[in-house]
Amino acid sequence: MIPFLLKKTFYDLWDNLFRIMALNLGFWLSLSAAFVLPPLVVRLAAAGAAGAAAETGGAAGLGLALFCILLYWLCVYLCAAAAAVQNASEYRGMTLGDFAAHLKSALVPGVILFTAGALICALAGGAIRYLGYGSLTLKTAAFFSCWLCLGILGIIQFYPAAFFRSGGSSPQRKPLGTLKKCAVFFFDNPGFCLFSLFFTLALPALILPCPCWSLLFLDEGFRLRTLKYRLPREEAGQLRDSPGQNRKGQIDWDAILAEEKEKTGDRTWRDFLFPWKE
Repeated sequence: MIPFLLKKTFYDLWDNLFRIMALNLGFWLSLSAAFVLPPLVVRLAAAGAAGAAAETGGAAGLGLALFCILLYWLCVYLCAAAAAVQNASEYRGMTLGDFAAHLKSALVPGVILFTAGALICALAGGAIRYLGYGSLTLKTAAFFSCWLCLGILGIIQFYPAAFFRSGGSSPQRKPLGTLKKCAVFFFDNPGFCLFSLFFTLALPALILPCPCWSLLFLDEGFRLRTLKYRLPREEAGQLRDSPGQNRKGQIDWDAILAEEKEKTGDRTWRDFLFPWKE
């Protein structure tokens, strides 16, 4: 499945390259604002406080509040972008209007994403602090905190895709129910989730941080991986028990992805560079 996932992600990325890059640019600008505006506000407020200690503390609190608000906006931005790239994953061209249309519905999943990020930062910060102590108990706690961070990342990475695929803009959609689905998905597909985590975090960090590319990959991966859950029970059993399967009884992805592969097709470099020529 993974080779086809990488191939389809690249095709859809190429077809919507400029729109996805525009979303990435918006993310970079928002991220820059999150780290530039709060210190600037603190300096301006402290300068106007004429050195009063209480006023200086209030300026620091204002800067921290602004920083948290801007981080929350980043989470909302990522959720709205995840909703926008679904059209590309579904063989429909995405537009920047799709992003704007989902900003309101991204407010709730943005809270979940922001909370998960804060929890990960707190656990990671505690783990780094505990590693500096000589106590075996604290080092053990730091070890488990690191694994817990990894587990939370593995679960939360698919949350935006799962949220918007579990009912669109329907008011019946439940944020915590979606989080539970992501946890079940993670424990049912641990190898795939860890690969996705590496692909969406490690590789962009080494090359160029473009989160919307990662969001497209995660949406593609979640949609394709969940196709196995849509099989009728009898058909799923036949796929698991068919000859040629490994000892773990893995399902036949070639059969499941046959329709997707037909829709995606194959392209040559000439098709990429000169799509108007047949």
